[in-house]
Amino acid sequence: MGAALAEAREAADLAIRELTAIHALTWHTETGQAFIRRSGELAAEINRLCGHITQTQDELLAARRELDELETRILRLQLAA
Repeated sequence: MGAALAEAREAADLAIRELTAIHALTWHTETGQAFIRRSGELAAEINRLCGHITQTQDELLAARRELDELETRILRLQLAA
């Protein structure tokens, strides 16, 4: 699961870089300017989703730590019995 989240984050970062690069272009048509605006909106949305990915990764790490602690407790209880 962690690897999939890392891959998703990498893909999202690439998309943000590509969409942001569009802003360097000069478009004189209304359609081109709309395209630039939409690319900015998409970059912002992908950035928001990246925040969710980071939060999920943090939650997974915390859950893994808790599982490790529980496993240690169980082993100690088994050894004490």
